[in-house]
Amino acid sequence: MTNRSKALISLFAAFLLGFALCFLILRLAGPPRGHSQRAKPSPEQFTQSIIDKFTRELSLNEGQIEALREQLQQLRTRYDSLRVQNATCSAQIREQFRAEFSKVLTPEQQIRFVEFNKREDEKHWGK
Repeated sequence: MTNRSKALISLFAAFLLGFALCFLILRLAGPPRGHSQRAKPSPEQFTQSIIDKFTRELSLNEGQIEALREQLQQLRTRYDSLRVQNATCSAQIREQFRAEFSKVLTPEQQIRFVEFNKREDEKHWGK
């Protein structure tokens, strides 16, 4: 192997090592990735972003903007009502499951199951 070949191989290896090191540093030191990176907008911010988008895309006038704002508020109210209904239905289904499943447990397991459910409810639902 000639000195020139050795030099090229060394240069190529140094380049690859530098690239890998740079990638590793950026990966470890960079901001966290994923869904939690963005903060959830407030309902007002979300509504305003929709109004801005519609206004930009459709060239809405002031009357149309106010009508859109009112309809979005009504939509939010209906969705919130639906969320409450779904949460109530989910809680009922969960309680029915727990009651049925408890029937196959021993008395000692039933006590542990109740405690387990309390911990899970606190963790997931803040209850």
